[in-house]
Amino acid sequence: MKMKKVYADQLNSLLQHYHFDVENNPQGEKNHFAVLQAGIKALHSMPVFTHDQASAEALMPYVVDVVNGFIPEPVFVGV
Repeated sequence: MKMKKVYADQLNSLLQHYHFDVENNPQGEKNHFAVLQAGIKALHSMPVFTHDQASAEALMPYVVDVVNGFIPEPVFVGV
């Protein structure tokens, strides 16, 4: 399934900010991860509630990753 570009851009932005925050304040890594986790879960809710099934399904592996304590890889957005 393919997600809409707007969701891919937002997901990549969340990941980028997480990595920058950890680099600038490694002691706050647990808090930075909690923010990333909440952001990805919130992002997933948008396509769910707007009935964009393809984007919701494409975002689900990222939700599963953060719920299980893993940091997902960025989304490749092709031109």
